[in-house]
Amino acid sequence: MKLCKWVTLSSLAIAVFSAQAAKYQLVELPTSSLGANTFAQTIDEQGNVVVSVASPFNAPIDYSLIDFDNETIQANLTDVEAARSGNPNDEDYIWLVTNVVRPGLNSSFAQQLQPFVSYVTDGVQVEYIAGFDQVNNELGGFTWSTATSVKDSLSGDFIVGTSTAPFFNVDYTDQNDNELTYVVREHARRGFVQVNGETKPLLAVENLIGGRSEANAINQGLAVAGGSTVEFTDALIDLAAECESDEDRGDRPIEACYDNLQDSLTSSSERRATIWQLDQFGNVIDTKVYPLLFTPEEDDTRRYVSSAVDINDNGVAIGSSNYLKNDFPYEAAVVFRDDTVTAMVDTEEETSSRGVAINNNNLATGVVGRTIVGQSRTKFFIHDVDSGETVFPDDFFPGSASVGLAINDNNIVVGTGEVDARLVPSSERRSEAFIYYHNEQLFQNLNDLLPCDSPFTLIQARGINNSNEIAADAIITRNQKDPLGNDVLDADGNPIPVTTVVAVKLIPTGGEIDDCGEEEELLERQAGSTGLGFLATILLGLVARRRLQGK
Repeated sequence: MKLCKWVTLSSLAIAVFSAQAAKYQLVELPTSSLGANTFAQTIDEQGNVVVSVASPFNAPIDYSLIDFDNETIQANLTDVEAARSGNPNDEDYIWLVTNVVRPGLNSSFAQQLQPFVSYVTDGVQVEYIAGFDQVNNELGGFTWSTATSVKDSLSGDFIVGTSTAPFFNVDYTDQNDNELTYVVREHARRGFVQVNGETKPLLAVENLIGGRSEANAINQGLAVAGGSTVEFTDALIDLAAECESDEDRGDRPIEACYDNLQDSLTSSSERRATIWQLDQFGNVIDTKVYPLLFTPEEDDTRRYVSSAVDINDNGVAIGSSNYLKNDFPYEAAVVFRDDTVTAMVDTEEETSSRGVAINNNNLATGVVGRTIVGQSRTKFFIHDVDSGETVFPDDFFPGSASVGLAINDNNIVVGTGEVDARLVPSSERRSEAFIYYHNEQLFQNLNDLLPCDSPFTLIQARGINNSNEIAADAIITRNQKDPLGNDVLDADGNPIPVTTVVAVKLIPTGGEIDDCGEEEELLERQAGSTGLGFLATILLGLVARRRLQGK
């Protein structure tokens, strides 16, 4: 991997748990010191792991956007003038980040910070993946205002994902001579490829107000799988035209008008699975758009979507597409191959499904939605693209919800599933990471492959490479941290313990399963695992994925 803008986190004591008899050694990644929780996204053939950091510490503040004459702000700061000059004490900084410039704040006049930032690590050094983020000299570094989601890496030289544009300030004087500062961005979600540290856009087929695209995977042939906007509603086209008119857009700058429309791109567009072919420098030399699984009637005004989420070295892509059943749109797991789109599962039996990952043996994994004992559950499957056969392996138990998130060329699937059989909502049912050996038809809890004395509980396996190294998420009890990364203390001055999610890497040892004594019954497991409902909410999308390539 080419290293650039790397930071060595020497101050962090990286946890390594291994035992001679255990099948996997667990290595906590050094990104744990960068934010409140960290989530592995995927792993490449060189062992580099992409990590998403939630609630990152030491967020940059644009003090020029804060009204320090506001009574509420003045009442809560201990040193207003120091904060106004950009040098707040720790207490005031924490209050400002928590209450004034908190991540996710939706305002046209406030600083926009994102709740997640992305990094890649080789286990020792860490590199920030900027996407479309830019260095702002006034902030002293990157803005952290771009929503960047990294999905795949090819040897660390080509990294693909999706990112928004960074927010910037536009000064504007309205008709009443009020001087305002709008905080806007040039475009919404857009696919990108980072080539040796340089970010290049993967533009949508149609780019009204910037369009929308996403990049999810890259193969050895430098083909990138994703999706992009191909058509827009008449209403959105009219609104975009109004932005260009001084009379119609209202008393606001054109940049703010366009920015407000970007949130409408998802609901006001047709999006299709898209393959971008790159050259060795990351430039797009060809673009291919796939149709839907079905052909809508000419008078059908509903908006339909398809997307490719993975592509193997054979050029076979998989993902999902809308289709109609009883004139109602559903989502189906599909294969994009040559010029055809075919379903992975029987859509008469499986109403809702989605493809997740594919290996170079043309075996794909995906997920279907089913109703089991009156409850909505997901089940992972394996689909052979060449034979058309689809199988549903046994998982933790018949009523367990399971999701396969990655598959390698050894036909091994990793993912997450419910281990709690109580008839309670999915958000309350504990989930843990699994590994499934397709050739042997063997399904195992990944926690059973760790040393008996490991303090971690694996809740989700996100990626697996061809060396069988796994990128996963684990929970462990740690001290609660404030926005500066310091311990939060209770009234007695003691640290407050909280369940913390950390990104980890599992390395095969060549050993066997540890004999941990008497086997616990499933419902008596004491590990504090968490539910699929929680994972689906916080982990950047249910199938955020998979296998990274880079032979």
